[in-house]
Amino acid sequence: MALALRPLAADYQQEPAGELATPDLLLDFGELCAELGTALDREDLVDGYLLASALNQVLEDHLHRDVFALRDVAARLSDLGTPGRAGAAAVRAARRTCLRLRRLRPGWRRMVAAQSVLAGLLNRLADGMMGAHPGWPELRAGWLAWTLRSTADRGLREAVMRLPSCFRDLDQRPVDLDRLAAEVAACTPAGRVLAVVGLRTSGSYLAPLLAAGLRRRGRAVLVCTVRPGADLLPAEARYLTAAASEGAVAVLVDDPPDSGRALAKGAALLARLGFDGEHRVVAIALLDREIAVRGTLFRVDAVREVRRSPASPAVPAGRRPRRHHEAIFEVSLVSGARVVEACVHARGCGLGFLGRHALAVAERLADWVPPHYGIDDGILYREWAEGGPGILPLDQRSGRVLGEAITAYVGARSLSLAVPADKSLRLSGRNPVWQRAADVMSGRYHRLRPLVRTPMHTLARRILDVPRPSITDGDMVAGNWRWAVREGAPDRLVKVRADEVAFSNEDLACYDADFDLAAAAVSIELESPGAGRLVGSQLSNSAASAARWTLYKLERLQTEWRDTVIARAQRPASDHEPLESRLLCIDEARERTVGEFIGRALALRAEPPQDRFCAIDVDGVLESDGGGYSCTTPAGVEALRSLTRDGFTPIFASGRSVADLEWRCDAFGLAGAVAEYGCRLWLARDGRAVDLVDPALGPAVTELKTRLRAAGLRLDPAYRWAVRAFAWGPDGVRRAPDAELVRNALAGLEDTFRVVAGWSQIDLVPGGADKDAGLRALMSLLAPAGSQPRLELAVGDSLSDLPMLRLAAKAAVPAGARAELRGAPGVRLMRHAGQRGLAEAAALVTGHRPRGCELCSARPPDRDNRLLLEVLGAREVAPGLRLMRAWSLMWEALR
Repeated sequence: MALALRPLAADYQQEPAGELATPDLLLDFGELCAELGTALDREDLVDGYLLASALNQVLEDHLHRDVFALRDVAARLSDLGTPGRAGAAAVRAARRTCLRLRRLRPGWRRMVAAQSVLAGLLNRLADGMMGAHPGWPELRAGWLAWTLRSTADRGLREAVMRLPSCFRDLDQRPVDLDRLAAEVAACTPAGRVLAVVGLRTSGSYLAPLLAAGLRRRGRAVLVCTVRPGADLLPAEARYLTAAASEGAVAVLVDDPPDSGRALAKGAALLARLGFDGEHRVVAIALLDREIAVRGTLFRVDAVREVRRSPASPAVPAGRRPRRHHEAIFEVSLVSGARVVEACVHARGCGLGFLGRHALAVAERLADWVPPHYGIDDGILYREWAEGGPGILPLDQRSGRVLGEAITAYVGARSLSLAVPADKSLRLSGRNPVWQRAADVMSGRYHRLRPLVRTPMHTLARRILDVPRPSITDGDMVAGNWRWAVREGAPDRLVKVRADEVAFSNEDLACYDADFDLAAAAVSIELESPGAGRLVGSQLSNSAASAARWTLYKLERLQTEWRDTVIARAQRPASDHEPLESRLLCIDEARERTVGEFIGRALALRAEPPQDRFCAIDVDGVLESDGGGYSCTTPAGVEALRSLTRDGFTPIFASGRSVADLEWRCDAFGLAGAVAEYGCRLWLARDGRAVDLVDPALGPAVTELKTRLRAAGLRLDPAYRWAVRAFAWGPDGVRRAPDAELVRNALAGLEDTFRVVAGWSQIDLVPGGADKDAGLRALMSLLAPAGSQPRLELAVGDSLSDLPMLRLAAKAAVPAGARAELRGAPGVRLMRHAGQRGLAEAAALVTGHRPRGCELCSARPPDRDNRLLLEVLGAREVAPGLRLMRAWSLMWEALR
């Protein structure tokens, strides 16, 4: 019998009263000082050690901080050829000078002295963690002396701790370090000094414990920490070099590695300092602890039996994952005369206050999460909700229910977990969400990215400014929503994994509830595209601003794309197809996110069709490469707006599928489109597609698709009559397939299909279909009754556009179009390429450039929307002017 267990009574205390349990784990230096003093007063050894380690890490990172991120600037300049390398050398020289000057300041010397005293306090706490008596009066006296002499540097007091993966995301315990110390002591010569070098961040927590374990075994130990890639202080370099020259053995310690790059950098640093291969030891505590259920967890008479449930999450083969262990247990509980069966989820949650964070979140979100029973020895126990019914797969009805639940949950979370300040703004260089969003914006500047880093950071912070910061969830996938079953029937939706990701090694620092809404929209859209758009529309209406919503979505989509590319590279070719389908969905979502934002920001709206039409190609005309995917710019959309406001009816004439053109018509207010090179039409006002191809061609299309798949090529599933074939590059970007493979697949069907080559695909189009016939059919369906439709303007860029160019009264091609079109009779070549070329072409019929009259001018009233539009239009201007505009945007954002 399934039974929802009652949480433990409020008077049940697993931990001493007054222990730190905060929903916000990103404590700054001032908060750490206050909490450490409190922990020492209550003689809390575990929290005292964790807080002292965090303080030491913050102080050491502050001492090793860069100057204006000049190290990164030099590295990025080095990628810009010979001029860039010369500039990088100058930047490095300036950086060395600034570092020397900084170390001459009196405040610097005070911080160095304060760190030395703090390290002594930390070592005493570490000895206590290894079994020695900590000596609380001496510790408190030492702490008081430290606080009296600690620096008042403002930058240090606002510095935020880094969370240690070892004691937050993984199931390491101090006893693991004691066992590791025994192994190190056994494999190193007894008379040698051991220099324990911890790799920050986890090394700040692990190295003192390992050193304490070695001291307990009578070894002479030196302790320090380094951050891979950061400079050593002169005193540290001398310290380690002297130890190497005296024959000391360096013991490099970190948490269990993922890629191992940090360990490799640390070993290389030790080698440069003089530690050869015989004097270097890498000490890693592997994660092999077993989880057990304790009978004291439940307020019952006894636990009769515990069985490992078949529903327990499996550990992937190959290597242990960098996450907590977890298991589900079927527990028989005896309560009086009753015996009840229950499923309990047990997982590691972290050490000390790092683990109690889970209960702090659960208490504030009790109506939205499964019942939590408590924490015992770093293991969190709660009701197993995942075994109940989920909400996937989504349909229109369940999608609407999920959208309402997500909106309510995020709203409740933003109120219950509100915090006074957005600390992510202090995390520059640590990859918070706003910085990832800035990187997305920088991608619009291509090779100029290193030179616009500062302006894009300023813009991202301005656009993503949070009026009411709160603790975000960070893991909003649809699979984390389950139905809570009460009395045998689904009662309400509850959220699982509500506390695991926001403060984890995934680096998702963000305090904006809109981020959770956007993350949910992206996840659901990729899982269930049909219902996902409905849910996304619901969630976007709850977002604070269109610019923030768009930036968060683009950041999430970029992260999803990167993770999918990595997963594809790690899997065999037989498993690539579902991942490649996901990449297609991500590209489409990025195109739609940009297009819908520009259309909404410029207030485009559908107008009744007139009898004067303008045919616009999509790829190469309205859209171009936006950093790995196709997207438009404000200039392109303003051209459509100008045509519409001046009494023309723009329509698309493209090789893209109906699915691709449907949302573009909605976003840009167009009445219809010619799709698949004239094989199909889309009538936006009716919401229906019209086929122009003889249905008898169906078997030939099916045969061609079968041959192309057999040749190993990928096909776009959205096409019905035309066939779009492509291949995937190792970088996750689509590319045109080998022409020989296509010719072989086309054998015997050459008279039925013609080949249209594109920059990232090859299209095979039924021979009788072209854009000319498609436009005639579409205009006759859209034109007002009794009118004579005319094609006033056509703009294209490839040979497949030639029939529609000949049909138009005025024909234009942007600069950069195929050479065969530039000299075609009656076709005018524009001075600019892409969307600026489209704007020029629109002026041929309107008589003025877009924004050239009061009727068609468009300037969004919202400043954030204007700033983001300027960034999205960066490619419309020359590189020099592009750079100047980027910096001018920064000053506008600062006003």
